[in-house]
Amino acid sequence: MVERFVDDTLAANPGMGRTAGLHAYDGKLTPTTAAGVASDIARAKAYLAETDTVELASIADPTRLDVEITRLAAERTVFGLQTLQLHKRVMSYLDLFDVNSYLVRDYGPIGERTSKLLDHVEAATADIDRILAMLEPVQVKTHLETAKSALSGLREYYQGDVATLTKPALDADPALKKRYDAAIPPALASVDRLLAWIDAHMATADDKYALGTEKFLRMLQVNEGVTYSLAELSKMAEDNYRTNYDAYVATAKRIDDKKSVEAVAAMVAAERIPTGNAVIETARKQLVDLRAFIEEKQIITIGSKESAEVAITPPFMRWNSAFLDPSGPFEKAPGSFYYITPPDPSWTKEVQEGYLPYEGDLLATSVHEVYPGHFVHGIQIRRAPTRAQKLFDSYAFVEGWAHYTEQMMLDAGYGGDNPRLKLGQLSNALLRNCRFLAAIGLHTAGMTVPQADELFRTKCFVDAGNAKQQAYRGTFDPGYLSYTLGKLQIMTLREEFAKKRGEAKLGPFHDWLLSFGSAPVALIGRRL
Repeated sequence: MVERFVDDTLAANPGMGRTAGLHAYDGKLTPTTAAGVASDIARAKAYLAETDTVELASIADPTRLDVEITRLAAERTVFGLQTLQLHKRVMSYLDLFDVNSYLVRDYGPIGERTSKLLDHVEAATADIDRILAMLEPVQVKTHLETAKSALSGLREYYQGDVATLTKPALDADPALKKRYDAAIPPALASVDRLLAWIDAHMATADDKYALGTEKFLRMLQVNEGVTYSLAELSKMAEDNYRTNYDAYVATAKRIDDKKSVEAVAAMVAAERIPTGNAVIETARKQLVDLRAFIEEKQIITIGSKESAEVAITPPFMRWNSAFLDPSGPFEKAPGSFYYITPPDPSWTKEVQEGYLPYEGDLLATSVHEVYPGHFVHGIQIRRAPTRAQKLFDSYAFVEGWAHYTEQMMLDAGYGGDNPRLKLGQLSNALLRNCRFLAAIGLHTAGMTVPQADELFRTKCFVDAGNAKQQAYRGTFDPGYLSYTLGKLQIMTLREEFAKKRGEAKLGPFHDWLLSFGSAPVALIGRRL
C-alpha cells in the first residue's frame, strides 16, 4: 500500500522525484489542469480512507512509520490543494523553468542532461497557457512582488549559466544545438508573459494573506502530526524569544558593558565581512574548521567524505540570504551547493552594506546549512530504510534540526566561548524567534507587513534588507515558524533520550534521531 502511494505521488509530482535524484523523472512535468488537481485530491482522500482500515498497532517499524508519514503527506495534499488552493497562486510556479538540477550535478553525460533539460523547458513552455488560466485574478501583493523579483532573474540565468554550462553539449551535437535554439526563446517569452501577467495584476492585488487561526493550526497538524492550540504556540514563541533576548543582552554586555545593547549590536554588525567574495572565502574556511570539530568531538557520524560547494546564489533563486541546495537521497553522483546571496544592487549602499554578514552571523549560517545542519542531515537521509522515509519530510524536523545545531555546536565548545560568535548565534536565534512571532501575528492576529518588518528590526536586531525579506516571506510561508518549533521539539526529545537511555553524549542521540530520515519529531518521539 505504501509503495503504491509513493509511486502514485512521484507520477503526479515528477519534480519531487527529480529533486530526490530519481532521474527517470528528468524532463517530465505534470500538466497544470483542474482535472489533474481534482485527481490529486481524490487520490489523497482514497489513501486516507485506506489507511483508516489499517491497525497500526499490529505493524512493526519501519512500515508503521511509513504509513504514518505517508498519511500526513496525503493530508497535506488535501489541505494544500482543496483548502488553500495553492495551484491558483503565482508563488506555486516560481520553479517552473528551474533547470539547475540538470546542470550542476554530473550524474550523466552533459548531452543527455541537456536533452532532458530541453524536454523540461518545452513542457514548461507548453504549460504556460494553462497556468495563466488557472491563476486567481486577485493575488496577494507581497506574493506578486516576490514572484516578480524571482522570475526577473530567469532571463539572466538562461543567458548566463544555462548557456555556458550546456555549450560543450551543443558544440558537439548540431541537432541538439538546433533544438536548443528553437526551445529557449519561446521559454523566455513564456517567462515574460508570466511577468507581464504579474504586472497587469499588481494594481488589483490585495493584502489578504492571513490563513486565519483554524487553517494555521491545521497547517501544523498536517505538517508535523501534532496538535497545538494557539495559546500554546504563542506561549512557546514568547518564552523562547525572551530566553534568547535576555541571553543576547547578557552577551552584548560581555563584549562591551559600557555601551547599550543596540550600540554593541551595531558595532559587531559593522565588523561585517567587507565584500561578497570575502564572504564566500570565509564560509569555505568555516566549513573546514567545523567538520574537523565535529569529527574530533564525535558530535555526529558524518559517514561520507563528500563536501558542499560554496557558491553565489543563481539570480532566480535569490529570495533568501543563504541556503543549501542539496543532492537528493537517491542521487548517484551527489553534489550539494551552499549558496550565499549577494546584496540586491537596487538597494541603497547603506542597506547593501548592512546585508553583508559579520563572522559570527555567517558561522551560524554555515553550521545551519552545512556542518552539521542540512548537508549532514541529507547524508543521513540516504541511509533511511525505506523510500517513504527518504522522500517525505517534516518542515519542523528539517529546519528545526539545522537551527538546533547552531546553539548545540557552541554549547559543545566550538569557538571557545567567543562572545562575538555567541552573539552571531543568538542573532540567528532571534531572527527565527521573530519568524515564529510574525507567523502567528500575520496569520491569526491581523499583523500587517510593515508591522512584521518593524518586529524584525526592533525586537530581533535584523537589518533593513533582511527584515523586509522576512516580513514578505511570512505572508507566503507561514510554516517558517518551524525553525524554532522544531528546535524546541528536538531539545525536549534530547532530554527524554538521555533519561530513557542513560546516555547524555551528543553523538548517540544525533545518530539515532537522524536515522528516521526527516519524519516529524512527534512521531520519532513515540519510537523512544
